[in-house]
Amino acid sequence: MAKPIATLFTLCGSTALFFYSCNPPNELGATFLPEAVYAFNQVADFPLEVQTLQYEDIISTDANRLLLGKETHPELGQLNATAYLQFFLDDIGGLEEDNSYRFDSITLSLDYDGYYENDTLQPLNFSLHRILADFEPEEDESQFYTDDQLNYADVPFSSHTVFTRPLRGEPLEVRLPDSLGRDFLQKLIDEESELLNIQDFQDYFRGLALVPTADGPILGFSRSSQIRLYLTNINQLPTEQLIRTYSVAEARNFNQILSDRSATLLARLDEDHPLSSDSLFERSYLQSGTGLTTSIRVKDWELLRETYGESIVNRALLRFRALDVELEEQTALPAQLNVYWLDKDDDIINSNDPASLVVDTEFGRDTYYEIDLTQFIKYMLLPETPEDHGLLLALSLDGDSTAKLIIGAADHPQPMELLINFLSLND
Repeated sequence: MAKPIATLFTLCGSTALFFYSCNPPNELGATFLPEAVYAFNQVADFPLEVQTLQYEDIISTDANRLLLGKETHPELGQLNATAYLQFFLDDIGGLEEDNSYRFDSITLSLDYDGYYENDTLQPLNFSLHRILADFEPEEDESQFYTDDQLNYADVPFSSHTVFTRPLRGEPLEVRLPDSLGRDFLQKLIDEESELLNIQDFQDYFRGLALVPTADGPILGFSRSSQIRLYLTNINQLPTEQLIRTYSVAEARNFNQILSDRSATLLARLDEDHPLSSDSLFERSYLQSGTGLTTSIRVKDWELLRETYGESIVNRALLRFRALDVELEEQTALPAQLNVYWLDKDDDIINSNDPASLVVDTEFGRDTYYEIDLTQFIKYMLLPETPEDHGLLLALSLDGDSTAKLIIGAADHPQPMELLINFLSLND
């Protein structure tokens, strides 16, 4: 079962210093009162605690995207994405009587869905293995998770090295063993239930594991992918080709996404041991599919309340920047990040507006993410709100992608900044 998010966080407090200036309202805005009535304070340089967290048990049951590929990243380590596919019997009827059929080929046709990570000019290396176990979650579980696996044959059906074109629309089609196709055809000719009954078919052919074998791109394929059995009716003149299909769409699937960070600074990270940005050179990490998330906490709410508890929060923004991103890569950054509020028990209590990417299209020098935290700061300034609340940043908490992001923490040269505009009535 998915572990509660309460297990993920370590709380900490320390003395905070705040700096402010009394200037006219700037981009954060304050226009609803005459200037003579209020004093405007923009507060920045809040001391923030930033941690990289490991979230366990990412659900991947019937993933909308099939993931395949392998990569090695200098800071995140090695990642392997393996797709486990069950197939549905599309054509329940038998072959037409009084006709003779010749086996031509059997293939796996994978439809790109446009998603990719890393350099698609590098080849995709993978092997196809026949699944030997029942296509069911582990005992006492109702879901597949990204660290699950099913037993499959050690010897692959086939191995492939292909150059992919994920944005061109044409599917990736690779051959399966002729022996499998001939077996399919013979069972059709003999009208055996394994090729005429859905449950019997899935008991006979439990599915395929698509296993990456070398570094390269990580690609996304849609659930419209299928096995295609090509036959020729040799009694027809001219001869006529028949295609029988066995599709993923109505069957089960999941993505196994495994990471090995043993050779990185994240080696000590697990769900019980988050890593502070202080130990990561003021960096924090996010990666979907692997459970990497980032928590953010203001270190001393008490001083903030004492100083500004009687003021009106006009607007609050959190800004942070993606690191190690070339100018031409900025527009390819994730457009949004998920943001959640955490209570004193570290349970999610609310979804915040997402973090949005703001791209400096002219110079590329100041591209950043921005989160509107106005409601969160107002909530935190209430006297009855416990001080040990925080925020969670996540690319996603599902098994449909492997997108990654490295961000600068509060003391990084490209720092994370919390900016709050307060309005105080003049005496």
